[in-house]
Amino acid sequence: MSALLYLDLRFLRNQTMTIVRSPGRLALWIPYLFLLAWFGYSRTLYRGHAQSFSITHLGPSIATAAAGIFLAALGGVLLQASGPRLQGFRSTAEAVLFNNAGIQARTLLLWLQIRKLASTAPRWLFSFVYLLVFVSFNMTLGTVGRILIATFIAAAALMTVELPAYLARRRPRGVAIAWIGGASLAAGVLYGFAGFATFFGERNIAPHVMAAVRVDPGRFVDALVSGPPYGLALLALVPLTLVAIGPLLARDAIPELYAAAAEVQAYRERIRGGRIATGVGAVRSSAAHRIPSGAWTLLWKDWIALRRGRFGLRAFALGVLLWGGIGAAIVYAPDVGLSYTFLSFAAMFVVFVPIRISFGLFAELSKPIWWLSRASLRSRLAVWTISKCWPGALALSALPLVIGVLGGRPALALAAIPLAFAVWWPMHALGLVTYAAFPSRVDVRGPMAMLRVFATMLYLAPPILTSAVIAVLTHNAIGAVAAGLALLVLQGLGFFEISVRRIRENGAALSTLERAA
Repeated sequence: MSALLYLDLRFLRNQTMTIVRSPGRLALWIPYLFLLAWFGYSRTLYRGHAQSFSITHLGPSIATAAAGIFLAALGGVLLQASGPRLQGFRSTAEAVLFNNAGIQARTLLLWLQIRKLASTAPRWLFSFVYLLVFVSFNMTLGTVGRILIATFIAAAALMTVELPAYLARRRPRGVAIAWIGGASLAAGVLYGFAGFATFFGERNIAPHVMAAVRVDPGRFVDALVSGPPYGLALLALVPLTLVAIGPLLARDAIPELYAAAAEVQAYRERIRGGRIATGVGAVRSSAAHRIPSGAWTLLWKDWIALRRGRFGLRAFALGVLLWGGIGAAIVYAPDVGLSYTFLSFAAMFVVFVPIRISFGLFAELSKPIWWLSRASLRSRLAVWTISKCWPGALALSALPLVIGVLGGRPALALAAIPLAFAVWWPMHALGLVTYAAFPSRVDVRGPMAMLRVFATMLYLAPPILTSAVIAVLTHNAIGAVAAGLALLVLQGLGFFEISVRRIRENGAALSTLERAA
């Protein structure tokens, strides 16, 4: 056990020193920690605010939505554990090292669970502290504290359930893990929808859904926040039990975890190297005369990845059905509250695009061939953003297309694709500039996560305000939306040029950094 502790403490020390020795990272971390401390202190000043009432418990709709989010996350973790990949060991080399060190499998499983909690919990804790920014000041300090503790314990349960589920999946009757995961995911989506729809005032569908299922997990969430304190203690027993269960599944665990680490490593190499998993058999080759030259090779490569990938075209078709379904639900929604629910759901996907796209550039910059191309850097980055943008934009276009066709608005249907690209591509440009400005992976879940969230809000604020002002002054909704989208595209073009200059100036350093990571 002492050897395991030594290795992980050295790993933690190296990551910490990477931040401490970088003035740029310290310039982010110091104000970030002060900001979190200020928000935490501001919660203690509740009595200084002149509110007429205090919130000591969650509303029923919010509690139901929170329970739905947890059930959906649990289902996703169980389904992930049913697959071949698992982030247990950091690498195959670590698995071989621990196996050859003569450490008992039970001790190793216990340590892997504890290490996952110790390494991941601070990231979750910082994420939950963000709640202090958004919760109402009417909410008492005790309520906020219990919300943070409950969410932190729930996250710990999600962290510790993956390893036992992965090992149990490979035992007799372990197929039930996947079925339980699918049922939990479906229930989470159902309860999440009902909770959010009720929050926005929908009165025709959500009440009937809750009456049909008869069980509201939101009551359990509300009990954790406003009920007896021992409820949190009982919830804490869940991750502790999952940690204790791990050693009971120690039989043949080391080879299985080694195989999982090998799958993770192979997956990362495929992503970095651009190789596509096509299942059994050799990878088909394409005729050289069909491959476009210059920067357009990037578009061809991503198209091949989409077409031959295991879930490429299926995921694209699912996205089209998802956005089209949201559009149909908005048209036929019996209550405006339901429309707001679906629009909020759609906006959430759009807002997270910059965060996802900034991670997508890691693999490209780690390849030396990226920097050996004869095409200009501007053209390569432009084609790269287009190749990453077009599947999502075409899927998003199903939303205005369905609204236009079913809602009797032919102009909206005809402009569906340009509208989708006007929304989707600028968000990719924002993700590109955030990576170009702060390419570090070490603190990506710390101050960089908050910075990306606030940057996205500031990025969207001018187009939204412009559309609102024009709509109020002219009473022309079409003109207001067009002006807002035009401003959003102009912002994207400006941010794209900033990214090109930044990456051109630091190209060699970025390439070395990504290959080292």
